[in-house]
Amino acid sequence: MAQRQRQRRRKKRHPLRNFIMLVAIVGVVASALYVTISNMGRAENMLEKTAYPIKYSEFVDRAADKYNLDKPFIYAIIHTESHFNPDCESYVGAQGLMQIMPETFQWLAKLKKETVSPSDYKDPETNIDYGCYFLKYLTKRYQSKTLAAAAYNAGFNAVDNWLKDPSISPDGKTLESIPYPETDNYVKKVKKASKMYRKLYF
Repeated sequence: MAQRQRQRRRKKRHPLRNFIMLVAIVGVVASALYVTISNMGRAENMLEKTAYPIKYSEFVDRAADKYNLDKPFIYAIIHTESHFNPDCESYVGAQGLMQIMPETFQWLAKLKKETVSPSDYKDPETNIDYGCYFLKYLTKRYQSKTLAAAAYNAGFNAVDNWLKDPSISPDGKTLESIPYPETDNYVKKVKKASKMYRKLYF
């Protein structure tokens, strides 16, 4: 009789024991999933940082403070223009990290009341300083980073003409569309890169 009662008690414990084991298994699986997802997130973050690196930060920080510019915006322009290659030169002659034309360099030097020589064009510190000075000029002129990026690519004469066209700029201050496909694509790349730099570093 006593033996049967002990067997009944053991049988009653089985459901609880199974539940505890199930909870433990679920906990182990959940922990493993969390670790896996965390590792995937870190790997994705590393890949994104490889695609959107931070380089020449000393010069970018200095220029950003000097000209009161948004750092992600500066990095986005450099990334889009040269992918951080200081020796980059376009087929039309744009130079260095921020791809500044020699005539633009000389024009900016006059505005800054400085002197630059062709040997300075690809110097990272000088190139970033002049590129950021130009971005400051454009953002002040248009009060818009989108228009500043468009002007950096197409020239401010082109942007001025677009703003005078009611079919693409009803208010004369913003653009509903960018007529040049190259510039339209350029602005989209800059916006994407700026968003990525802000997400990854700022």
